[in-house]
Amino acid sequence: MAWQHNKGVFMKKGNKFLEITLCLMMMLLLVGCENKKVITLDTFKEKATSNNYIVSDVTSQFKKSKIVKTATTANNLSKWVIEFYTLKSDSDAEYMFDYNKNEITKSKSKNSKEVSNSSGNFTTYSLTDNGYYIYLCKVDDTLLYTKVKEEYKEEVDKFIQELGY
Repeated sequence: MAWQHNKGVFMKKGNKFLEITLCLMMMLLLVGCENKKVITLDTFKEKATSNNYIVSDVTSQFKKSKIVKTATTANNLSKWVIEFYTLKSDSDAEYMFDYNKNEITKSKSKNSKEVSNSSGNFTTYSLTDNGYYIYLCKVDDTLLYTKVKEEYKEEVDKFIQELGY
C-alpha cells in the first residue's frame, strides 16, 4: 500500500511539473510572437541625422528595380554604412531579404557566427565572419542592411536598436 501511496504523490508532483512546464512554454511562445514597429523613411532620416550621420538618398541606383520604392543610407564618416529600403510590398521585402541572406551565406567560413530570428512581422539575420559584421532585418515592407568591419559592431547595433530593428 505504501508503494501505491508514494506512486500517487509522485504522479501528483509529475503533473504539477508538467503544468508548470506547459505554462512556461506557452509564455515563451506568446512572447516570441512579438512584432517590431515598422519605421518610415522620415524616421530613419531623423534618427540618423540626430546621431550626426550623413544621410543619402540612393534610390536612383535602383531605378530599374520594380520592387524598390526608396533606398537611403546613413553613414558615419565613411566608417560604416547602413542601408534602409522601402519596398513595394511585404513579399518584395521578403524576397530581397532572402536574396541577400543567400548571397551572404554563400561565402561564409566554417568559423562564422550567425543568428537568425523570425517572429510576427519581422525576420533578422546576422553574421560575424572574417572580421566583418553583417546585419539584415525585414520588418513589413522595409529592409535594413549593413556590412561593417567587426570593430564597429557595437556602434552599429546601438543605432539599429534605436531604430527598433
